[in-house]
Amino acid sequence: MKVTKPAKLSEAAGSVWDDLLDSMEAFGGLSTADSFLLQTFCENVCLYREMVPIVALEGPFELDNRGRKRKSDSYKILRDCERAMLGIAKELGLTPHARKMLGMEDCKKKHEPSEWDQFL
Repeated sequence: MKVTKPAKLSEAAGSVWDDLLDSMEAFGGLSTADSFLLQTFCENVCLYREMVPIVALEGPFELDNRGRKRKSDSYKILRDCERAMLGIAKELGLTPHARKMLGMEDCKKKHEPSEWDQFL
């Protein structure tokens, strides 16, 4: 059963949703009970993507009002998104290890020989 994309997702989060849902079909798809987790994952991906260039520009640290070095708010948001995405990815079977632990069959595509094989 294909889950319905929430109407309130931003365009960017909706695009992440579509990409993930398409790739997850190979693993049996999702149930409607997974919808909230997938929505939260997509929203975190978008926020993470917003924070990456900010943290890259400003750096992960700032000075507080006493002149002491501390983690910037942007960096904290980035880190929180990473943690949330990893946790949700494990719940939804988005990593090979999670799929193995959940007993999901891994999607194996036929490997086409490539000039890059020597580097892998």
